[in-house]
Amino acid sequence: MIKEESPMKKLIAILTALCLMCSAAAFAEQASAFTVKEGVTFGMNQNDLIAALNGARYETDTEHTHGAGIIFTEVEVEDQNVFGVRADVHYLFFNGKLAAIHVDCDDGSNAYSQLKAKGTEAYGESAPVDMAKLGNGIYAADDDGRFEGQTECWIDGNVMIILEKEADGDTDVHMIDLTAEFI
Repeated sequence: MIKEESPMKKLIAILTALCLMCSAAAFAEQASAFTVKEGVTFGMNQNDLIAALNGARYETDTEHTHGAGIIFTEVEVEDQNVFGVRADVHYLFFNGKLAAIHVDCDDGSNAYSQLKAKGTEAYGESAPVDMAKLGNGIYAADDDGRFEGQTECWIDGNVMIILEKEADGDTDVHMIDLTAEFI
């Protein structure tokens, strides 16, 4: 003889399953509009990044900031198609963790307007860079600690996305983890 479960036990089981599904959806990472490479996340180590590059050619270097004393390990991947433009991508690690990504776009004339439209569509109107919130993250964007062109930004969770049109017309995108140790 099979014993039937009580309606209350069934209801509790269904509610528990729904809660677990909702929790999983809430914690699932949403892809940023400015995703450089699938599988790359802030906080990952250099070996995990290299594995995510799937055999792409890269160079490693050490980057020193001028005046701030911050030392980054840099992994540079040249000539990538990022956000629909050709770019060199610099991944900056601080204390072994990915803390910032700098995208140096090759197509300065079209890249700025294309990337601004992409950011506005995903995050709404841009805002001026909040230097207080950015803190030492300015040195991940520029080793001298200053922007020399037109800048605007969006915040995506704990990441500040800075769009910069340099004085020479080149376009850069800086993505900085605002929870990184050096901030």
